[in-house]
Order: sequence, then structure tokens, then C-alpha cells
Amino acid sequence: MIVVADATLNYTKLPGAIGRRRVRLRIFSILVIAFGILTFLNCSLIEYLNYRAGSVLPFAPLPPDMHDTWRMGPTGERSYRTLKLQDTGDPSWESRPLTPVEEADFQAWRKPRVAWNDLGEAVSYACFLIPLIPIVLVGTLVLLIYQHSLRWRIALAAVGLLQLAAIGMFFHLSLMDAISRTMP
Repeated sequence: MIVVADATLNYTKLPGAIGRRRVRLRIFSILVIAFGILTFLNCSLIEYLNYRAGSVLPFAPLPPDMHDTWRMGPTGERSYRTLKLQDTGDPSWESRPLTPVEEADFQAWRKPRVAWNDLGEAVSYACFLIPLIPIVLVGTLVLLIYQHSLRWRIALAAVGLLQLAAIGMFFHLSLMDAISRTMP
């Protein structure tokens, strides 16, 4: 008499190496997905801030009073008044309130500087996240091979596409040049 064992295995309750392997695979998948979303969101934020700053990346000519390196520039009313005092030589700029026309001029002067400062801050953070893009892309490809669940494969494929989009943004904006300008 021949006894045939049940050929189906329940992997959720399987002790030992196979169960631990699945847990490690899930943890690694979660980390790859989290870092993939983080890097894509950072590149998207830089793209948005670049648009808000007037599409200065790759580096376009800036107004003469702004630096071409990533330095935080002055954006306050005191800086505006000092600049106007130097330009006109009128000492009333130090004490009198701004007229509505001068207030509008101040806001027009301030807006690109705030956008430039925000973009510089985002690019300085990108120097820590950009190296993750190829690591996440390779991790995604490796996990696509070893992950057996369709849900996880779809999530990993989506993260892989997000990483390809992040690489496209990276080269489109010449972020390596921008990052090198943040270094002293």
C-alpha cells in the first residue's frame, strides 16, 4: 500500500528557514517601498520648487543681487529697506511705513528669494536621498525575482517605475551640479 502525502504546503505556518525567509523578504520589501516613495517625493518636491522659483535648474541667470550658489538670501522687510536705502540714499526708508505701492514692490522682491531659499534647502536634503535611488532600483529588481505574491510584485513594480521617474527628474534638473553647489 502506497500512502501519498498532502502536496500542498501552508507557508504561513511553516516553521524554520522558509518562514523566516518570507519574513525577511517582507521586511526588505517594505523598506524598499518606503525608501522608493521617499526618494520619488523628494525629487518631485525639487521639481515643484524649481517651477516655483522660476525654473532656475539647470542653472539659469539670476538677478544680479542674488548669489549663484546655494546661500540663504535675505527675505525680510529689514533687508529690503536696507537695499532701498543703499539704492536711493533716502534715510526715511529706515523708519517710515511702506506705502501700498512699496509693499507690492517688496512682495515682488521677496517672492523669488523665498522660492530660491526653499529650493536650496530641498536640494541640500537631496544630497542624502539621491544615492538611495539606484539602491532602491536594484533592490526592487531583486525583490521582483524573489517575491511570489502578486500584490507585492505590483507594489514593487510601481516603486521601480517611480525610481525611473526620479532618475529622469535627477538628470533633467542636473541635480548633481546643484548638489555640488551646496558643498563648501
